[in-house]
Amino acid sequence: MNRRLSGYRLASLLLVVGNLLLVAVLYDRLPDPYPTRIDSNGVAVGFTHKPFGPFVTPLITAVALLGMFVLPRISPKRFRVDKFLRVFDTIYFASIAGSVSVSVLGVLAALGVGVPPGMSAIPISLALIVCGNFLSKTTKNFWLGIRTPWTLASDEVWLKTHRLAGALFVGAGLVHLATALTGSNPHLSTLVVLLAIVAAVVASYVFYRRLEHQLED
Repeated sequence: MNRRLSGYRLASLLLVVGNLLLVAVLYDRLPDPYPTRIDSNGVAVGFTHKPFGPFVTPLITAVALLGMFVLPRISPKRFRVDKFLRVFDTIYFASIAGSVSVSVLGVLAALGVGVPPGMSAIPISLALIVCGNFLSKTTKNFWLGIRTPWTLASDEVWLKTHRLAGALFVGAGLVHLATALTGSNPHLSTLVVLLAIVAAVVASYVFYRRLEHQLED
């Protein structure tokens, strides 16, 4: 496996470190308790006291970043991510960038800077769209994608499932983005994302059963 630090990994590392430094520099100016959950209208609905509050999201993102470096190295044979390592890094970067963006928007809101309602949903929407565009380029692995017994049992089922899942995730991301920009009911976008995941899981079983019948005939 290529051990060179890819551009996406370097960018992800810089985003995470920058996020932690931003919170550290502004720490004394941030309120206690710190708003760690904000609803679709930009109103804080969950709080965590200092010193942990401001660092909750940055630290979770930092832990997630470790997977970008560790998971490819510990993947078992026949399930390695080497074949789609650039895609793996791209999807991971999109997720990290989305999380860091939400964290920065949270810091701005905590400082009293006007953040438009629904703005925090936009990075998540874009991450979903990016992930959906690249899902079909993955191969069987234990870390990324729709990992059901049926997709892991068959390369063909994996490919068909992730082609469908990719389209569903892009659609869910667009719905998520539309609700954020129009101020529509945020529960709709959440429901659409959940339905996309459930549909992909069910489809993996259907594809597998069809393949079984074809092999029996």
